[in-house]
Amino acid sequence: MKVLCLHGSSSNKDKIIPYLLPIAKELKTQGLSLHTVDAPFCIANENTPERKLSWLPQASFDLEPAYNRVAKVWDSSYAGILAFSMGSFVAATVSSRLNPLPRFIIVIGGLSPVFVNPEDLPLDLFCSFKNPSLNVVGNGDKTNNAEHNKQVALKMNSTLLEFDGGHVIPNDAETVLKIAEWVKSLQE
Repeated sequence: MKVLCLHGSSSNKDKIIPYLLPIAKELKTQGLSLHTVDAPFCIANENTPERKLSWLPQASFDLEPAYNRVAKVWDSSYAGILAFSMGSFVAATVSSRLNPLPRFIIVIGGLSPVFVNPEDLPLDLFCSFKNPSLNVVGNGDKTNNAEHNKQVALKMNSTLLEFDGGHVIPNDAETVLKIAEWVKSLQE
């Protein structure tokens, strides 16, 4: 089985892979492999040759292109979605439309994008995903509002996992093990 991984904004599918390695190693013991996909929008930046991609058009909530990109690769070989930052926002909002439904989603540091007023977030979309979800929040996250992410997790009926860190994919052994144990608990 596979887990689809969605990167954050200003990133790409290749750039996220090194940050996922500790989690990938733990999930591999459960027969799960991580697979990444690129976001649909290119962010123009003449200062670097690196591909910087975004899930949403500039300052917009148009989720259709992001949904289409995820739906294009999604099939029954995927068990769930693991997403970081803006990818988490996308995962939480488009997952309920995928067929078959993901058995789980893991969102890391990203249900409250910085350019969005927390009161304007589409909580009805977040709450429409009824399968298990794990919301991983770095208590020192200054990019996304950690406290607001915790509130959204409660409204989603999501399991909350806090760690000592900022706006990063956790790579400390304790947090990685807790993520893997949560996934394993779904298979029992």
